[in-house]
Amino acid sequence: MSQVRIFPTLTRIINVAKKNNRCLEELSKIKERKTIFIETTDTNEKCYFMVDNGQIIGPFRGDPAEISVKIEANTRTLLDIWLGKIDPDAAWLFRKVRVEGSFLDATRIKNLFELLGEDLVRR
Repeated sequence: MSQVRIFPTLTRIINVAKKNNRCLEELSKIKERKTIFIETTDTNEKCYFMVDNGQIIGPFRGDPAEISVKIEANTRTLLDIWLGKIDPDAAWLFRKVRVEGSFLDATRIKNLFELLGEDLVRR
């Protein structure tokens, strides 16, 4: 059985976000460059993207030079959060996901994923 990877899903999410007016509005609130690093605990997959002046840059594979927000979880949990199957706040409360960095930045990224949930399920 092949292993599920998060990078293709993250790429899809970012492509949808770049075309979603509500997401672009949320991103416009982030004025300085932020690097969002995502790591899976079960497969050790690492990828990241940046938000700079309301624009999404990436995603990229590997470790970034600097990290503003780090999100750690197993692959299934990340995918379920991104697809709206699990509430991100509940996942954090039940320690299914670990977040390090600015609470405000993490909340904005969470809001971004929640805004995209419906669009991702339809595609």
